[in-house]
Amino acid sequence: EAPPELAGIAMKCLERDRSMRYGSARELAGDITAYMTGGRVQAHSYSSWELFRRFAARNKAVLTAAAAILAVIITALVVVSLAWRKEADSRARERVAHLDSEYNLARAHVQQAVRLVDERQMLAARIHALASLLHNPAHPGSLSADSTFHGGDADADRPRMEAISVLYRTQFRHIRSLERSVVVSGPVLGASLSRDGRQVALCDQGGYLSVLNLDTGVEMFRERVLLQRASAVAWSPDGTRIAVGGAADKILIREARTGRAVAGIPSVGDVKSLAWSPDGRTIVSGHDSGAVRVWDAATGAAGIVLPGHTDEVRTLSFTPDGRFLATGSWDKTARIIELAGGKVRLSLAVPGQGVYAVAFSPDGRKLATGAYDGVIRLWDTGTGAPISEMSRGRDGVITLAFSADGLQLVSGGFDRSVRLWDASTGELVSSVEGHTDAVHALGFTPDGRRVFSASQDGTLQIWRTSSGDGIIRIPHPNGVYHLDFSPDGTRIVTAGWDHTVRISDRSTGALLRVLKGHTDGVIGVAYSPDGARIASCGYDRTIRIWDAATGGLLHVLEGHEAPLTGVSFSPDGALLASVSHDRHGRLWDARTGRIVHVFEDHGGFVHGVAFSPDGRWLATASFDRRVRVFEVASKKLVRVLEGHTDWVSDVAFSSDGQYLLSVSKDHTGILWSTDKWLPVRRFLGHRQWVNRVAFSPDGKRAVTGSDDGSAIVWEVGSGHPLLRINPGSAVSDVAFDPRGRAVILGYSGAAALYPLASPELGKDVAARLHEAEAEAGVQLDGFELRIRAP
Repeated sequence: EAPPELAGIAMKCLERDRSMRYGSARELAGDITAYMTGGRVQAHSYSSWELFRRFAARNKAVLTAAAAILAVIITALVVVSLAWRKEADSRARERVAHLDSEYNLARAHVQQAVRLVDERQMLAARIHALASLLHNPAHPGSLSADSTFHGGDADADRPRMEAISVLYRTQFRHIRSLERSVVVSGPVLGASLSRDGRQVALCDQGGYLSVLNLDTGVEMFRERVLLQRASAVAWSPDGTRIAVGGAADKILIREARTGRAVAGIPSVGDVKSLAWSPDGRTIVSGHDSGAVRVWDAATGAAGIVLPGHTDEVRTLSFTPDGRFLATGSWDKTARIIELAGGKVRLSLAVPGQGVYAVAFSPDGRKLATGAYDGVIRLWDTGTGAPISEMSRGRDGVITLAFSADGLQLVSGGFDRSVRLWDASTGELVSSVEGHTDAVHALGFTPDGRRVFSASQDGTLQIWRTSSGDGIIRIPHPNGVYHLDFSPDGTRIVTAGWDHTVRISDRSTGALLRVLKGHTDGVIGVAYSPDGARIASCGYDRTIRIWDAATGGLLHVLEGHEAPLTGVSFSPDGALLASVSHDRHGRLWDARTGRIVHVFEDHGGFVHGVAFSPDGRWLATASFDRRVRVFEVASKKLVRVLEGHTDWVSDVAFSSDGQYLLSVSKDHTGILWSTDKWLPVRRFLGHRQWVNRVAFSPDGKRAVTGSDDGSAIVWEVGSGHPLLRINPGSAVSDVAFDPRGRAVILGYSGAAALYPLASPELGKDVAARLHEAEAEAGVQLDGFELRIRAP
């Protein structure tokens, strides 16, 4: 077979069409020469491959070099690709390690925050909670936020929820922020507030008396009044004069506006304490000798010498009416003395190593004593009987003061902290540590919105307090077992072990009516959908239906053979369902009290019952670990839901009827779909028996109450815990208010309504952390809170 190029020459010579043949012998000779020399023959049509082969044959050296370069490039690309992948893997591992490190740091901060809340150091707790959110990759506002982060922890949401819960708790009833810190002349030993609360007089270790404006922190005057220590100061009730005493044999009276000397009252021995009577006529001094002396404030004349102590008298306090004086001494006693006759009305033996502080409540019915053993004791001033004790730990109490309404008590002492107490319960409400040395004097302003504290560290600090805690408490003797809101949200009904049903005002917590008739503990209670009736049931095996407006008894339903545990009205109010330890559920005509049906298919005590919003289904919770669903119209059992590993204690339907939520002694909740009655997800977060459950009105949240002393608000769509509320004891029942803005919890001795708004969460976390540091007067350095210089 001829070569293609030669065949092309021959074919062109033999073309029939003369115009397609070679035009001359020279043109033919040119193609033959090209063929013979390896050139390109014009008569042949070359393919791309043929052209490349001809090029390669003529340029072998160039192609060899190009191939080598290409090999090098490909090799380099492979190496770079592998290095990039290795670098990416390394960066990914570093990212994971960084997120894990941040998560562990967040966990440590929130553990510290929870501990501080337990110690009622609310400002410090808030700082650590915000630091936890700032570091937690699971929080959207974190500097390391990562929506996919789980940290290898199935419970990775818990630190975030705990931090948010701490922020929620620090909104209520506490010392809110440091308004101002002022450096004064020297170590402060005594302070007295003017009656209008606008100025404070201070006396110090160097013998100086100074007056500062609380609103501005400006020093009005500073005067050295004693050569040595000035340890006691008292402001006259009319605000014009100040008495000061100390290591000198006289009491000095100074003009409050200028500090100018007004008078001097000769004294005997060091003055350790001073008090001005409410009518302004009398000054009383306590001395290192144990003497208590009375002076005429106008003339300086000596009055009677009151029964003294056997050791120095460190503290004095008048009752608001000025009739009685309390004295406290290092001889371990406090006395209440009738000023007119000098008679000792009560002598109180105070345990410990001496009494540093005494303070009367505004109504004069209580006396607070603070002792060197660190214990604050409240005494009944009528009988001398001890009322309660509040412990500050081992460090001694130096100073005490009641708020003007008598509801709160503030204390300071050797541990450098300022502590706020609930004067009714003795509960520690808040504690702040802003001083670097012992706190020697403090007090409330008359409006109760500020507390001042003066310390041996040479500073005066002014703290703002919360105006209220926002929590409405509804007492119920012996504890609340069940509760419900009226449909309009204006009333709250509680049932308890005291055999009563109580109706209270939602806004104030005031008791409106007590329904009596049960002869044993009342375990279940429910409002009818129209709010006109209340059904209750209990251990006396009866159901009672009451007129909600008048409290009149309408019906007594009997038939159960064991204590009843729950009642529920149908959505139209026509039916009433009840469940009992007799292992049965019953359906009643709610208007006549006639029995309609008995559900007998339970294998254990029945403890919870709920109608679906459309009234089609009735769900019951049983101690046989099962949830049963009945069709109301046919009265037939349609589903038995299994999934819990211990007693099922309660059930609730969502407002749209799409879900049923059950809770159990196994510490969990299970969300079931009502279309196929299959489990959707579990709610994990409680540590003990979950007693009750309720949905919010919009169905997006649920709340559960547990024996672990907490209630948890959940996001239904994800099953994530949003908020934990700790009322202080096991939570027996829970409910959302009809608008979904608050939850009410039942527990030992009361029900409490908690608002759900949390202003902390809408702010930038880093900015909020800086605000919290400023409010506490400290700076977070690692895990240490360092006091900022004034």
